[in-house]
Amino acid sequence: LFNSLNTLVDIIEEEPEMAVQFIEEMAAIYRYILEYRDQPLVPLRAEIDAIRSLMFLHESRKPGALKMEFKLHDNGESQQIVPMALQTLLENALKHNNYSPSQPMLLSIVESNDQLVIENTLNLRKDAVSTADGLDNLNRRVTHICKQPLKVQMLNNIFSVRVPLMKVNIN
Repeated sequence: LFNSLNTLVDIIEEEPEMAVQFIEEMAAIYRYILEYRDQPLVPLRAEIDAIRSLMFLHESRKPGALKMEFKLHDNGESQQIVPMALQTLLENALKHNNYSPSQPMLLSIVESNDQLVIENTLNLRKDAVSTADGLDNLNRRVTHICKQPLKVQMLNNIFSVRVPLMKVNIN
């Protein structure tokens, strides 16, 4: 929140149209949090939309430093995911890695076999302090709700997390 407000202060006078969009994207994130925070599962589409808004905020802070790719079946309409899973993984990637316009972080979100595969390139920060609480907490929530754990892997300069997806129950 405070990083976003500081960024907004920087762009509000120089780029008022961008500032308006920044506020709208920030509001979309908080609307998502308020709407889904107590739900065990959320539509994948809603989670992806929230991540796109979050990426806009990060892109506004560091233009060109993040590159994102999505490959979803039916735009995520038929799957559900634990809420805030993608935000947790995105924030984890940003916290632990160096990234800049000259060395952008590549982020990929791909739907594959009832899982969402989230990958980012590694350029680990030496000064990153971690308690590993974010991934541990997410894994506990995912395991409790989906009856499957996260699958975390670090290989060939890629950090990869597989998050189980649940089919939408249509009655």
